[in-house]
Amino acid sequence: MKKKGSLHKRVVAGLVLLSIFTATLIFVGNAHLSKKVMNDISRRNLGLAHSIGMQAGYILRQPAESLKELSTYIATEPDAQKSRNRISALLSFSKLLEMIQVMDSSGRVTEVFPANKEQVGMDLSNQPFFIKAKSEKGLHWTDAFHSGRAESPLVTLSTAYPGGVLAGHLNLRIVSEITRVSFPDSKQFVCIVDRCGTVIAHSGSQETGTGANLLDMKSVKKGLSGETGTFSDSYKSIKGLASVAPVPGTGWTAMVFQPESEALASIHTLRAYGLISVMMVTLAGIAAIAFFRDILFRPIETLTERTEAVSLGEYDVRLVPEYKEFEALAASFNNMAETIGEREQEIFYEAQVNKAQAEIVRTITETNSIETLSRVVHEWAVNLTISSHGIVKILNLGQTENSTGAEGAANCGSGYTCYFHDDKSFDFPDSSINHGKLWESVFKSSKSFLSNDIGKLSKKNNLPENHFSLRRVMSAPAIYHGEQVGQIVVVNSELDYTDKDLKTLQVLADLLAVAVNRIRADQALINNESNMRKLRNYLSNIINSMPSMLIGVDIKGNITQWNKKAEQVAGLTHDEALGRPLRKVVPHLADEMKRVQLAIKTKQEQVDPKRSRYENGRTKYEDLTIYPLISNKVEGAVIRIDDVTDRVSLEQMMVQSEKMMSVGGLAAGMAHEINNPLAAILGQNRNLQRRLLEKLPKNISAAKECGIDLDALYGYLGKRDIPRMLESIDESGNRAATIVSNMLSFSRKSEKRLGYHDISKLMDKTLELASNDYDLKKEYDFRKIEIIRKYDPDLPEVLCEGNEVQQVFLNLLKNGAEAMTEKNYDSGHPCFTVSTYTQKGYAVVEIEDNGPGVDEASRIRIFEPFFTTKEVGKGTGLGLSVSYFIITDQHSGSMKVESAPGEWTRFIIKLPANGLK
Repeated sequence: MKKKGSLHKRVVAGLVLLSIFTATLIFVGNAHLSKKVMNDISRRNLGLAHSIGMQAGYILRQPAESLKELSTYIATEPDAQKSRNRISALLSFSKLLEMIQVMDSSGRVTEVFPANKEQVGMDLSNQPFFIKAKSEKGLHWTDAFHSGRAESPLVTLSTAYPGGVLAGHLNLRIVSEITRVSFPDSKQFVCIVDRCGTVIAHSGSQETGTGANLLDMKSVKKGLSGETGTFSDSYKSIKGLASVAPVPGTGWTAMVFQPESEALASIHTLRAYGLISVMMVTLAGIAAIAFFRDILFRPIETLTERTEAVSLGEYDVRLVPEYKEFEALAASFNNMAETIGEREQEIFYEAQVNKAQAEIVRTITETNSIETLSRVVHEWAVNLTISSHGIVKILNLGQTENSTGAEGAANCGSGYTCYFHDDKSFDFPDSSINHGKLWESVFKSSKSFLSNDIGKLSKKNNLPENHFSLRRVMSAPAIYHGEQVGQIVVVNSELDYTDKDLKTLQVLADLLAVAVNRIRADQALINNESNMRKLRNYLSNIINSMPSMLIGVDIKGNITQWNKKAEQVAGLTHDEALGRPLRKVVPHLADEMKRVQLAIKTKQEQVDPKRSRYENGRTKYEDLTIYPLISNKVEGAVIRIDDVTDRVSLEQMMVQSEKMMSVGGLAAGMAHEINNPLAAILGQNRNLQRRLLEKLPKNISAAKECGIDLDALYGYLGKRDIPRMLESIDESGNRAATIVSNMLSFSRKSEKRLGYHDISKLMDKTLELASNDYDLKKEYDFRKIEIIRKYDPDLPEVLCEGNEVQQVFLNLLKNGAEAMTEKNYDSGHPCFTVSTYTQKGYAVVEIEDNGPGVDEASRIRIFEPFFTTKEVGKGTGLGLSVSYFIITDQHSGSMKVESAPGEWTRFIIKLPANGLK
């Protein structure tokens, strides 16, 4: 423990500290005064520097302006004598100009004033004043210099005129005279320096002609750089204040320097006197303290003893003052001791209340039982109010009331059950105010109640069993947000209840109300969480069972929802995708964030139907719909993506089918229209053959009438190859008729008729159609493909729909021809091998090409709808699937494919030989 010091020593130390404080104030005041004095001196010296600079500038301005005017006069005056007279007059008038030199443009002196023949003809072109005047316009000052002919410094002023340069040499004697300020017994001085820092004029005459340079002083450097002011500086190791101001029109600086010791001499003297005074007062104070020590400290020692007694718990001790001056101190001490005693009791009481509050809070954190809470509150209510009995009553949510005591139970009136401290109950027998009505009245009023005179309402005789009389009663309602949830009642304290007791009981009641509400809220929250968990699971099951991709995003584009379909498509689980940016998880939706933000902003859904993208070698189509979340507190959207590739492909197939039907109808109409002129051509060609080439009676008769020899005519026609031409017309016409007949037969799909057909003839018709297919001719001329036919002559006719079977054959031939264009035949050529034969009651057709073949993966899927190995835009993937459907479903047959990659592909079709099964 830190050792306590003596009050006497502390008083002395305080006096010493006071002296030190006073001395410090003297130093601070002295420093402030010094600063003020220095500022005054700075302003005064700066004013002096400005005055000297202005005077010097004014004196130097006259010769400068005169020389400038003279240069103008010489340039405009043609009479040289007048110019000489003007220069002579200027020299006689000016006190500064000692000599004027006139130079031509080459720098040679032409005239000197006063006259000096030795200087005439001198070459001064290398002099700085000549070079400066020639290169720059205006007046130019040289740095000061000393000449043996003058005691004072000289300076040259030069300016150019059209014929040369005019130079005036100034004696600075008069400038030196304006700096002759007297400073008796002082090292202060005034000076003017040129642009090189050389002293031109000085208040000390002995310094003027020495050529001293002050450029090492920082104040001089600042003055020459254009700054004006007072600065701390040193001259010959003497610290002081240097005030600088410019000399107008010259670039020179006027300076006033004053040593700091001279400026602050009076301040230092005043500070010394002050410190001596403080020391004398301090010594006198210490002597006085030593003399009055006993008189001053005896009452303080008594106060110390009484204070120690109070610290030990003796709050009844009092202090009687010996001197009048200590009466106020004694009264304060006595009041303090009484207050401390009361405060100790208050602190103990508040500690108990805080302990009760802490236990109640701990109870609601450890358990959700209102019964346990009621027992804790009951115990503290009885103990804090020093009561013999107490009740804690809780109103249930169902508007029934439970009351908790320590043990025992009895009817409290109005259908309430109360628990008490022992086997006695409250009672107001034979009274107009019985206990039941009292409790009911107090509870319904929702107000606190206190009575220390309730015993007069209770009679001691005729007490019901297990009841006791009341003397003092206090009650406090437990109210939470204006609604009563319970009540605390205590009775029969040993002392009268006070407002303080009622306040304590109310604090417990308020805690009870908050705690009951908290427990009920926790129970409700648990129930709500369970319901919410069930609802979330239900909604999650709905979302995950949807066949569409559902992706929830917030306003920043981060994923908030990710269903099972999204997991399957993107290959990421819900946990892996959640919280990540949509553009990184589903890159092809990165451009849709603008639509998402638009949907959120406008609260309207955005739809992008049949959105196409390329994936795994095929084009996929998707319907994309963005639904904004309409809650005001949630900003986000739900993106629904449906794969509609199959639907779009079916739509395209239907469109293509409609186009093909239209083309088929057009082809049928064209074929009919072609048939009529074709029949006329064939008929008339036959007539030509009969009338020109055959010896018919009518031909012979007509030839005789015309005088024509038929044998000569036949010879002429033979030499002109007319019979062969007519045969060629007949052959071509018949071939065209056959093609038209096949087109009519193939295009009549609406006339679906089953009949017995020769499979070999159907194949030949299909080959004929394929050879005239325009699309095939564009890529590869089908007629250049070798056709090898291996027909079984004993193959029976098959019951089938001829057009549909032709469609299957044509599709296989077109696919084979297109595939063979992709193969490079180094030592061979494209070839189809078409075979027919019977096998176990089936007519078998084999169509084999020597193209590039089909790999195993494609062979397995080749009959799947929309599967294709062709480039994008060249196939829908429906041709083989439709062919497979025609053979297997419409004709009860079978269809398969065999292939050797790089060598050949063979399609095998089996149709029932005895009709459809």
